[in-house]
Amino acid sequence: MDKSDKLERNSLEKEKELIDSNLFKITVSITSLEKIIEALALEGTLLQEKSNNVISQLNELRRKSNSIYEEWEQIKEKIYLFQNFEGKIKNLICKNIQFKEFEKCSEQSLKISK
Repeated sequence: MDKSDKLERNSLEKEKELIDSNLFKITVSITSLEKIIEALALEGTLLQEKSNNVISQLNELRRKSNSIYEEWEQIKEKIYLFQNFEGKIKNLICKNIQFKEFEKCSEQSLKISK
């Protein structure tokens, strides 16, 4: 073998080593990326579970809010009845023998309603 063949062979061996080294680095990088993908997938699953729990809590709060709203609407309807009874009671008190003057009755009933 002559000198140029040895140089070429030496050069080819160095290129092969460089290619092998790069191939090894790529293999390590692929393995690392696969591990990262697995970790991210697990984290994504955990975040999705947390998100589902928050959504469930929000749905429960919405149901409770709707229930409270319905109760409030019922109470508002009953307030009108109580106001009606309040007026009747004031009238009965004003007609009572203790209130002979209408002005006093009006003043007294105003104090009661406040």
